[in-house]
Amino acid sequence: VWNLYGPTETTIWSAAHRLLAPQPFVGRPIANTALFILNAGLSPCPLGAAGELLIGGVGLARGYHARPALTAERFVPNPYGAPGERLYRTGDLARYRDHGVVEYIGRVDHQVKVRGFRMELGEIEACLRQQPGVREAVVLADNDRLIAYLVTSTPHTPQVYQAALRQRLPDYMVPAQLMCLDSLPLTPNGKLDRKALPAVDASLSRKGHVAPVTLRQQQVAAIWAEVLDVAQVGLEDHFFELGGHSLLATRVVSRVRQSLALEVPLKTLFEHPALGDFVAALGEEGVVAPTLLKADRTRPLPLSYAQERQWFLWQLDPHSAGYHIPSALRLKGRLDLAALQRSFDTLLARHESLRTHLRQDAGG
Repeated sequence: VWNLYGPTETTIWSAAHRLLAPQPFVGRPIANTALFILNAGLSPCPLGAAGELLIGGVGLARGYHARPALTAERFVPNPYGAPGERLYRTGDLARYRDHGVVEYIGRVDHQVKVRGFRMELGEIEACLRQQPGVREAVVLADNDRLIAYLVTSTPHTPQVYQAALRQRLPDYMVPAQLMCLDSLPLTPNGKLDRKALPAVDASLSRKGHVAPVTLRQQQVAAIWAEVLDVAQVGLEDHFFELGGHSLLATRVVSRVRQSLALEVPLKTLFEHPALGDFVAALGEEGVVAPTLLKADRTRPLPLSYAQERQWFLWQLDPHSAGYHIPSALRLKGRLDLAALQRSFDTLLARHESLRTHLRQDAGG
């Protein structure tokens, strides 16, 4: 049966370790079996880097019974073996540890994109399982937020685990919400039932609401609430734990400039992600934004920093295609050349950058 639906004994060993071992180590391959940890291009991953686990050797099955499409997807040519040899793509995410030991991390198909960042949920789960007292851990992505479910033997608060993860992972990979369970729900065949995991009340994972007091705090809290699309923001609330990311941080800085006439560096929000700390930093780092005046379009204008960069790069490589964004669009039906011309004319009239040219003279 396992030769029809799984490649080798190593798969059984891996599955057993996922269920039983506190540290999810696969170990070393058995005799006449080879383990490869490769990236999407089937190139070897360096020591410690996560990649897909592929299995090769004489124990490899011929394929899936009566499922040629799935066989072609999972059984791929071995780029490091003799002609005709194949590797089985397990779909497991793993990495090599010291002394050649393979560590199971999670499933490749649990890769998600949250707040513009692509990540492996299994990598977060592996870090959680390594925390003292954590027996099992599952991480889900829900509405641009990461939610972690833990089975623990110690009564630590979620903030303890979040702080530990921040020592090892970037902020965008730290779950904003954590829930401790007595056990994880399982399907009748003993697998994790992700759909049966309980919903998490966002208010439970947040600290006690500390309402803004001063006018400046209330103004900035309103900006955060609008940008983050939340009902309210307290002084102790964390921008990134509420779903913020770098693009939304740029919007916050822009709104502060527009609404409060304050220029504040983008790094200030990353260094002071709690609302109260951010407002306090505005007094130290924020400066009154100068009044914007309409430029005189009857004479040449100095270049912006971005335009200076473009001019400089053009001097280095006048025929570079670095600023080209090619695309092809197929139009169906009769082409109305007059309408197409009006469309381009409207774009040029609307966007000044499309009708701007750089001119160098004796003055620069």
